[in-house]
Amino acid sequence: MLEVMKLKTLFESLTDLTFTINRFTNVKGDEIKFMVLSGDVSSRNLYGAQVEFMAKASHPAAAEVMIQQVIDRLNGLTNVMFDEGRLQLVVAKSDLMFPFFEGELESNEFMYSTTIQIRVFNVGGETHG
Repeated sequence: MLEVMKLKTLFESLTDLTFTINRFTNVKGDEIKFMVLSGDVSSRNLYGAQVEFMAKASHPAAAEVMIQQVIDRLNGLTNVMFDEGRLQLVVAKSDLMFPFFEGELESNEFMYSTTIQIRVFNVGGETHG
C-alpha cells in the first residue's frame, strides 16, 4: 500500500517545502497541500498515483513560485529510494510545465496548482492490506 504520510516525507525532502495533506489549514497565509486524486496497482508491487499539488498565498507570485518549485524538483525524477530503502520512486512526471492558476479565494488569497503522475515500486515486495 502506498501510504500518504510516506509520500509527504518524500515530497518534503525533495522540495524543501512543508505540505499539508488533502486540505489547507484554516489559517490565512502561504501554504501548500497535496492530495492523491487516483491510484492503481499495475502489478503486485508497482503503484501508480495522480497527485495534485495546490498552493495558496496572499500574493499570486508566491503561490506560483511554490508550485513551480514542485514542478522543477519532481518532474522527471527517476530511481529515488525512500522509506529507508523499502520504496522506490520509479518516475514522476508533471502534466504541466508551468503552474495552473486556479483562482482567488474569498480570503483574497490566490491559488495555483499542478498534477504529477508518480510510479512507486515496493522494493521489499510486502503487500499491506
